[in-house]
Amino acid sequence: MANLAMSSYYSDAGEVSVLIVDDDEVSREVLATVFTIEGYEVQTAPDGVAALAMLDAESYRPRVILMDVRMPGLRGASLISQLRERVRPESGTVLLAMSASEPHIDDVLGADGFLGKPFGAKELKQWLEKSPRAPAKPDKPGAPTTQVTDYTSEKPADTPVAEDVVLDRNKLAALRALMPEAAVRQIYTTAVDDLSRRMPTLEAAIERGDSKMVHHIGHGIKGGCGMVGAVNAARLGAKLEAESDKLDNSGAIAAQLSSAIEALKDMLGREFSPQ
Repeated sequence: MANLAMSSYYSDAGEVSVLIVDDDEVSREVLATVFTIEGYEVQTAPDGVAALAMLDAESYRPRVILMDVRMPGLRGASLISQLRERVRPESGTVLLAMSASEPHIDDVLGADGFLGKPFGAKELKQWLEKSPRAPAKPDKPGAPTTQVTDYTSEKPADTPVAEDVVLDRNKLAALRALMPEAAVRQIYTTAVDDLSRRMPTLEAAIERGDSKMVHHIGHGIKGGCGMVGAVNAARLGAKLEAESDKLDNSGAIAAQLSSAIEALKDMLGREFSPQ
């Protein structure tokens, strides 16, 4: 597939380098795979500390930093500020915040814009082409530019869907159009494995009454599953996030999520079974 044609600001750089900073493994893998296939040079970091360490190596200066604003530990405006300190103004680095939920303005101060998950190369390209890069240290930070779109479909990301939909087949078809079947299979394998790993932590958090952890896990499930079109799991993740202070209800949602994971495994087993 041909590389994306970037705006003139980036045209002298050859391939545009992108640093993805996200604690969600599924989101990192989907974005890294899609962007690489579209011609971007991609590096990833699982948290803010790792991203800062990468930028402390003077030889690495990405043109675009995509940073999730809801990560544990160092995050939000504090991380944005520290990332800014490590990239020279003349490097032309664009810093975009991203999240599966609309962020509070205080969490994205200093970012050049905001992209709502799920999104992909098309949305990043559109943002870079239509918006001049903001100064590295704006004199008066303002509200971020918001784009909340579904990168594999023309329908808005918030279009209602039936509660029993296991997998968005339009999203699956779009991923298959972008990349080899083995890469698509790996993305969904990662998604299912990630969900399965989260369940014991989620159940333990509910058991001990840790609403903050339930909220965090729900947010991660919503974002990661949204990226791959695991509709029912993403919906249940969103419910966990929204109702994390109602732990009795969270237990019921977790039970539904466990069933949704098994349904997703079954569907993907049939979808990727040897012919």
